[in-house]
Amino acid sequence: MLCAQDACPVAAKKDCADWLSEVEKALPSAVFVLLSGDGSESTQVRVLVDGRLVQSVLDGHAVTLDPGIHTVRFEPQQGNTVELRVTLSEGQKNKRVEARVAALPAATKTPSQSSELDSKVWLAGASSLLFFGAFAYIGAGAAKDADHLRTTCEHHCPSAEVDDVGRRLLLADLSLGAGLLTAGLSAYWYFSPTRTAKTLGLSLQPLTGGAMAGFRSSF
Repeated sequence: MLCAQDACPVAAKKDCADWLSEVEKALPSAVFVLLSGDGSESTQVRVLVDGRLVQSVLDGHAVTLDPGIHTVRFEPQQGNTVELRVTLSEGQKNKRVEARVAALPAATKTPSQSSELDSKVWLAGASSLLFFGAFAYIGAGAAKDADHLRTTCEHHCPSAEVDDVGRRLLLADLSLGAGLLTAGLSAYWYFSPTRTAKTLGLSLQPLTGGAMAGFRSSF
């Protein structure tokens, strides 16, 4: 204070010093604290009081303010901004003004890509087993009937029987191809988890002497 300089009269200096001491005693101060989600104190925080920056780092030092109602804003480097109103009374020293950063909301649990991928891997794997089973069953029966025709009638077999055996052999070959395809897709999705198919389905179509299994997938 200018009135407390050495050049001032002694009486004025004393009165001014006394007045200054009373003012300092009347001014309140606050210690700002920001707690993180786990309860620990954050230090890399800017503090603004009534829009004015009063601290750029929380280091435990008290900040002198005017008495009254103030709007305190905590701006951490990480996390959400926190704002609150606080009342400081005359002569109140080192009032702890504490705020807490709300924990970041947990991500909404929707079916994750990994779980969707797992279901596709299992579905494709199960489909491949079904196709391989169809190949073994239909193929074995068709091969047995073909051998029977060769040993009994050779080139004079009824065309209906020959056509039936041919259809079943073709169906067995198609089942084998579908089994290899679905097994390959299952392995591909398993080892490439970031690649997923949008749709995956299995269809069955009845045929004379058997059935046709179909596999569909889109990317």
